Amino acid sequence: MTLPAKAQHVQNVLSAFGLNLQVIQLSESARTAREAASALNCTLGQIVKSLVFGVKEGAYIPECPYLGNFFQSGG
Repeated sequence: MTLPAKAQHVQNVLSAFGLNLQVIQLSESARTAREAASALNCTLGQIVKSLVFGVKEGAYIPECPYLGNFFQSGG
């Protein structure tokens, strides 16, 4: 299955950093964490909807020159 452009870009960045991870596109809806868990046959607790890194000054959403504004635009 061909990935959408943004997902393919993320896959390319992961590969460029030597990370052996695979971006997948689900055939079922995954608009909620519950739907994603069901589609992946895993528990709700294994699903991450957003990543936010805590720092001394508050929250940090990473900027990455390789991903551009991927995080800020909501993916």
